[in-house]
Amino acid sequence: MHLMVMRYCYLLFALISSLLLPAQTEPPPPPPAESPGACGFYLRDVQPVFQVDSCLHLPLDKQRECGQAFMVDYIYSHLRWPRPDTCVEGMVIIGWYIEVDGSVSELSIVRGIEEGQDKVSIMVIADLLQLYPWRPGYQNGRPVRVRYNMPVKWRLE
Repeated sequence: MHLMVMRYCYLLFALISSLLLPAQTEPPPPPPAESPGACGFYLRDVQPVFQVDSCLHLPLDKQRECGQAFMVDYIYSHLRWPRPDTCVEGMVIIGWYIEVDGSVSELSIVRGIEEGQDKVSIMVIADLLQLYPWRPGYQNGRPVRVRYNMPVKWRLE
């Protein structure tokens, strides 16, 4: 008998609570559609691109890969050991900012290994950055300032 009363109480509670709860509301409307940018495509969280002339005909993601490959080839074809007796191997990390207009600022050594190799690394990168412009990074459709780091590996062969 006691179990039967508990079941009825439970059913009565479930019925009353379902009547008192507000009805399901409709889901919120989707966010407004973005309008395409000046180039006819949507810009959202796009990394900067080193704009090499030979890569400009490619899609944006391929331009980025092509520009990075050009940078690596340029750096390693122009690196020269500062002194013949220097036998220090390691990695120099050079950092800079790509501004909203695509210009480069604050070129600096993030991590160095030896003064001569640090200077040669930063000179080669500085020369490279003067060759071609950057397409700035975008976030939510607006150009933003982006920090860029480039490792330069020094190895004896």
